[in-house]
Amino acid sequence: MRRSHSSLLRHVGPVASAVDRVLARDLPALLGPPQPSRDASRRLLRALLRRALRRAAAGAPWTAADLDLIARQGARAATYGAGAGALELGVRVCVNVGLQTLWSVIDENGTEELLRLSSWLHQHLPATLAAVSRGYCAELRQQFGSVRIRRLVAEGLLTGADVGTLAATAGFALPAAFLVLAVRGGPADGPLPDGVLHVGTADEQVFLFGVPATGNPGARRRTVEAAAQELVAALARDAAEVTAGRAFAATRAEVPRARAEAGRVARLAVATGAYARVHASTDVLLESTVVGAGAAAERLAGVLDGLDGRPDLIETLETFFANDFDRTRSAQALFLHRRTLQLRLHRISELTGHSPTTARGSLVLNAALCARRLRRGIG
Repeated sequence: MRRSHSSLLRHVGPVASAVDRVLARDLPALLGPPQPSRDASRRLLRALLRRALRRAAAGAPWTAADLDLIARQGARAATYGAGAGALELGVRVCVNVGLQTLWSVIDENGTEELLRLSSWLHQHLPATLAAVSRGYCAELRQQFGSVRIRRLVAEGLLTGADVGTLAATAGFALPAAFLVLAVRGGPADGPLPDGVLHVGTADEQVFLFGVPATGNPGARRRTVEAAAQELVAALARDAAEVTAGRAFAATRAEVPRARAEAGRVARLAVATGAYARVHASTDVLLESTVVGAGAAAERLAGVLDGLDGRPDLIETLETFFANDFDRTRSAQALFLHRRTLQLRLHRISELTGHSPTTARGSLVLNAALCARRLRRGIG
């Protein structure tokens, strides 16, 4: 049986101070408001390190009392407003900085014990993280209920953090794949569908729909696409111009990439003129091309400068294209006689130099409308 005494105990003070300095510099939210002295945090670090050294020397796991002490530190971090990502990073910093400091102060007689400690710490890291998350989630539930925890899980996924421990501790079944929905122009509040994670800013809201793990892959995608469209339609009832983009993340690690793609699609979707619907990247190929055209896009938007001051002609052009060049449907949508519509189309041709009724002219004018909306919508 291994001895329970550790020869490394005499180095606990310097190690705790080193860890405290790094946390204060890089992760101050874990230590609370700035104070003249950080005696409380250093005392806690020293206590945990002593316990870890004794458990490692004895080859024993954390005790229930040890894990409760670790959980209390997680609760303190929640009280200070620390994020879930900072919480896990802080635990790893404690382990890595502590080991680095010990390696710098021991002599050759302590090498074997330090190797044993390093192995023990990494072996019990999952239990340590679970205990920290348990205390963290319990404190958040007490303060805010489950809403705050769900938001932290969403924020962690969007930044690429590993939120598996946090979600498991909070009792959330975290899907392996997601549909990421970015919405611009919608109301900032409102009820969420069950199981949907949400993060909102002043400019954009992001929703994470978990993709079902079983069933036909195509059917699973269609299910979450329908749910996303239903949510956007509901948001559009309270806002005039809601645009939305979506992208799929096949794994949790792909969520940040999907979030960037969905956000870009939502910004470009304003140029389609099609509001209250969910767009994919394939729906905004023209808009994406125009954005990438640089100075040429500005010249393209200038094709319609001759229609400035004539909103009736802009509306006529948009309606004509939206109805696929059908004069009867376009006239009905505009409450015009077909002859009046024809006169307006002719006037557009005169003022822009491009006829909306020819293949080449319609291509240029449609792209010009796209460039004009982009200039107005995303600068």
